[in-house]
Amino acid sequence: MDWNNKEEVLKEVRKDGYNLKFTSDRLKNNPEIVLEAIKSTSYALKFAPDKFKNDREFIMSAVKENGDILYHVSDKFKEDKDIVLEAIKQNGRAYQYASDRLQGNRKIILEAVKKCGSVLYYLPSKFNEDGEIVMTAIKNNGYALAFASPELRNNKEVVLEACKNEIYSIAYASNQMKNDKEIMLFLLKKDGSLLQLASKELKDDKEVVLTAIKNDPHALKYASEKLKNNKEFIKEATKISSFSLEFANYKFRDDKDVMLIAVENYPPSLELASERLKNDIEVVRRAVEYNTYVMKDEDDNEKTYQDDYVFDNLVPNKIKEQYPTIEALLNSEKEITNENPWSKGNENKTNAWADKVNSDKSSDLER
Repeated sequence: MDWNNKEEVLKEVRKDGYNLKFTSDRLKNNPEIVLEAIKSTSYALKFAPDKFKNDREFIMSAVKENGDILYHVSDKFKEDKDIVLEAIKQNGRAYQYASDRLQGNRKIILEAVKKCGSVLYYLPSKFNEDGEIVMTAIKNNGYALAFASPELRNNKEVVLEACKNEIYSIAYASNQMKNDKEIMLFLLKKDGSLLQLASKELKDDKEVVLTAIKNDPHALKYASEKLKNNKEFIKEATKISSFSLEFANYKFRDDKDVMLIAVENYPPSLELASERLKNDIEVVRRAVEYNTYVMKDEDDNEKTYQDDYVFDNLVPNKIKEQYPTIEALLNSEKEITNENPWSKGNENKTNAWADKVNSDKSSDLER
């Protein structure tokens, strides 16, 4: 490597500005070489000749290329408003390297948070209470809400603006805002798992929880125990997604009304049913019946086909012995007569099927 060859040196300092350290004195005095190094890393200014470090015009050009240079310049330039503004326009975080006096300048602060909202963290506390500054910051970065004053984190307009920019910023809002139904509904339509951050009251609100489930079926796990134990609510949730049944009270896996909805919505959810309902002919038949898929034929028309996954993998062998094919199982409903216990009430049907399942077992233990 020839550190006195301009083309070779340019290539190296563009890769890593630190390479300016190894450059010949002749090329270190070349402003083009130094600026290219500074673009790569602000630390390169350390290896530049003093004439550049003390040249206002050069420093102005440098901060336009890399605002972090402000950290390495002399105090007189950290006190120079125009240089500081240019540095911040290039990189908002350069605000933290400005002089104490300029860090208290409102124009500079607004420019900094407009470019980098997280700069709100470095501001003197009085500016965290400034509505315009905070709103400007959260429009750039919703997470900047974390550094706003308690009063502004309890301001609906501010919190909504933060959430529009970054939905997870709700974590930094006040408890009162987490109990605001409008805000939570807005968020849950985007990510149902945010129900975990909602207030206790909203976790017990049917509309709020169902909105969360529509986006994320697993959101039911964050709902109140009261809703998890409410049959009518669980039926509604299961209509939206059978997966939500995983987080409902376990008793609903043995509730025929709920399981019929579940297997109709998503047939493989038969796997979640209680042992009793896994052997219930009506529940099993419903799961197999709705286990279908749609494909387009050669004329580009959609056609529905029977899938065999549920029948092959989830239907109990005892039922398969009586109905060895999908067709036989689906047609079994036609075999029911008024004399047949299957045509009577649900309880009789269940008991009759249990008798069928256990009829050939040789001992009470097997049953």
